[in-house]
Amino acid sequence: FRLIFLVDEVSQYIGSSTSLLLNLETIVEEIGISCDNKVWLVCTAQQDLKNLIDNTDTRGADFGKILARFETRISLQSQDASYITKMRVLAKNSDGIGLLTDFYKKSKGDIENLFTFDHDLYHNYDDSEDYLLTYPFISYQFRLISSFFSFTNVIKASGFRAL
Repeated sequence: FRLIFLVDEVSQYIGSSTSLLLNLETIVEEIGISCDNKVWLVCTAQQDLKNLIDNTDTRGADFGKILARFETRISLQSQDASYITKMRVLAKNSDGIGLLTDFYKKSKGDIENLFTFDHDLYHNYDDSEDYLLTYPFISYQFRLISSFFSFTNVIKASGFRAL
């Protein structure tokens, strides 16, 4: 199993505080050790990690140590989030590609029947390549997730009492 915690706008929490940045580093390290690296912590920020660290009063030695804790760093623009997710986060190794290709060939009819919708917004996999890129998701789910986050940002901006 993999459990993923999403922490949005971590840069607002950290600000320019080195101690809060080190606190985040400790949390990430402890989660990794305690959960045998089966739990991931994904943090988002308006700026990339290097800029966030540059804005703190962190010394050079601390900087390298902190960056080393965050092995995968992806700088995203909102318009390419789906592409980056497919190419970096959901990338499959050669064994996975082989297994999924075989499964898709054997189960293509079942897959098409499972994901047939009467709405233009929701559509099935385009082909085996689309299946490989997006599995375990379906293409429309990227748009759905993006819409969800946009909606929650509207709620945060107006407050829950406004609903």
